Amino acid sequence: AYLKHIGRPVELNQEIELPLQNGKNANFTVCGLLHDDGANRRYQVLVSDSFLQSYFQDHIPYNATLRIMGSGSFKEDELKNLIKSCLTPYGIREEQIAYSSSYFDSVDNSSRDMLGVAAISILIVIACSTVIYSLFYISVVGKVKEYGRLRVIGMTQKQIKRMVKRESWQLSRTSIPLGIVVGCLIGYVLVPKGWNWLNTLAIIVVISILTELSVVLSIRKPIKIAASISPIEAVRISTTTENEKLNTKKLRRKLTPENLAKIGFMRNHKKVILTLISLGFSGILLMSAATFLASIDEEDMARQSFGDKEFLITLSDEYSDNSLKDNPLDDSMMNLLTDSPYITDVKSIKGCSADILLPDKKEPSSFREIIGLSDDEFSSLSNNLLSEEISYQELVGKNGILIDDTAGMLKSWEDYSVALGDVVTIVSASGKKIELSVVGTIDMGDTDYNGTYFFVPENVLSEIYPEKKNFNTEFVINADVNQLPAAENVVLNAIGDNPDIQFNSFDDALSSIKMHMTGYQIPIYGLIAFIAIFGIINLCNTLMTNLVSRQQEFGVLQSIGLSNKQLYKMLRMECLYYVFGTMAITFVFGTAAGYILCQIFNQVGVFGKLHYTFPFLQVLLFFAVLVVIALIYSTLAIRYCHKQSLVDRIKTME
Repeated sequence: AYLKHIGRPVELNQEIELPLQNGKNANFTVCGLLHDDGANRRYQVLVSDSFLQSYFQDHIPYNATLRIMGSGSFKEDELKNLIKSCLTPYGIREEQIAYSSSYFDSVDNSSRDMLGVAAISILIVIACSTVIYSLFYISVVGKVKEYGRLRVIGMTQKQIKRMVKRESWQLSRTSIPLGIVVGCLIGYVLVPKGWNWLNTLAIIVVISILTELSVVLSIRKPIKIAASISPIEAVRISTTTENEKLNTKKLRRKLTPENLAKIGFMRNHKKVILTLISLGFSGILLMSAATFLASIDEEDMARQSFGDKEFLITLSDEYSDNSLKDNPLDDSMMNLLTDSPYITDVKSIKGCSADILLPDKKEPSSFREIIGLSDDEFSSLSNNLLSEEISYQELVGKNGILIDDTAGMLKSWEDYSVALGDVVTIVSASGKKIELSVVGTIDMGDTDYNGTYFFVPENVLSEIYPEKKNFNTEFVINADVNQLPAAENVVLNAIGDNPDIQFNSFDDALSSIKMHMTGYQIPIYGLIAFIAIFGIINLCNTLMTNLVSRQQEFGVLQSIGLSNKQLYKMLRMECLYYVFGTMAITFVFGTAAGYILCQIFNQVGVFGKLHYTFPFLQVLLFFAVLVVIALIYSTLAIRYCHKQSLVDRIKTME
């Protein structure tokens, strides 16, 4: 990514020049390439150990990565205390320790993640159970005459039940192990380093029990139907009708392909309802997820995290402003930016880093950033005060400090609950302790100061570092939105190759959000597609069972004048009734579910402000898939019918 950034070809054995910390440049030969999209404008370069030794004169600033053996058996507080106890004897202070947010977040959210996995698993079990029930129900109805013949030769109801159970057991014995093996392979391919035999074996047992339980529960009703068939009923029952009275009040009916399709569709209500529920369930899930994803305003999410600005330049993470002799964020850079016609506003944020002692704490806080506020800046933040309103003069006169802990970081990481009147001690560069009284609490979540927790009058900064004159830590830059590329070039030219400055832009934040949202969309749509497969299998099974069992009916209709074209039209319309029924369920219940989901996430606020958007593309795609299945079925049905003569089809069911 860096080679593309500087306009060089992405190839080995070329020489490039890189800026160093001391203001000099050095030439390096490209010996290897690391894959990086460069979305955050930060580029990683690996150099030789000998170069580090010569450059830092044997004082290399190392970053060490530690992993505690058996960390999974410790609670969060226990693990953090263990890490501190291991590093303290080596002179490493707590503020120098950066705990892995991804690891500890996963520990904190493990219960929530398990609930999410459980919810998804329940959805899959429901989908599987619906399909299993439907398949066995349709299978039993299709074998009515077969069961009747078995009853004629002496098979009892109990034996019929055992036979159907045996059939389900044979299917389970084959399918469950196969599904487990495939699932394990997919899981290992996706996360090979996360494989754990103990967890896998436990999950296999649970899944096997749940799957077999769903099979047992799903076949109860079909078993009862099979066992309740008498030999006499078996002779009369059709494979496509139930033992119920048909409405024959209407003595005259138009035998058009459309009416015949409607009669065929409505003759077995339970089968129709089961198929529509299975497909409709998939449609509702698709509609809910697609509505939610389509309603996410990625730009609003980026604004929520980046703020109402276009560019932000800050001092590099590797160098605190206290270690820099000449702060590059000076008046000359400010003037260079403000003189540009593409830049509309530049705001400087002043601050420093220092050891901060919270009340009743012996060790300095791991949060060291302090922001200095001017009178004008404080006045603009009056609406952000959570405590009683105070003036800037009171803040200065009381030697006060404002604290923002609305995110609960001080509470969770430092075990400190903010209270008015508490005394916070800041240690100056000379070791002098400056005591400040907590005079107010403030919420900086929607401001340019978000992420910092301590705010003092700007004169306090000079008390902490008397020798410093320039306390600029950030430049917040707004630009003409119609001239962003030109404005970005102005900012990048002002920064130059200075390694002590970091550059961030709203476009970069937006690109990062879009990339993360793509990562969300793939598994969500994948899950929905997986569940939808069950519904489609159910539809195909219903259609093919109808086709095979109604050969005599089709033969009789064709013997009295029904043409192949009319038969094709009838079968197509019958299939389209399933499509239209599914879409009706999807539109009605899916739209409501999607709207409710958007309102819920609006309250949570994780994905910014959601603007309800109907997912036309996703719904049209789902509809198109169902229509294609209907057309394929109609074509295959006609070909299947042509394999037998008209006489053979009429004799089929005798």
